[in-house]
Amino acid sequence: MADIEMKTPESVKILPVIATKCTRGAGTSANPVRLVTQYWSLDGKLLAENDSFMQEKLSQHLSQ
Repeated sequence: MADIEMKTPESVKILPVIATKCTRGAGTSANPVRLVTQYWSLDGKLLAENDSFMQEKLSQHLSQ
């Protein structure tokens, strides 16, 4: 996989969003309980989610 070269942003905006933190997981090693951060638009659309457990699983899968 090629390294990504970081460039100066072409634009930056500060936008209002709703940030939520919720508990997720079943308490098992395959699905541990963890805190997940979600970012929502003001009209209720999910914009992004930060789930460190799922990010780690994806990273492990991509490195195989």
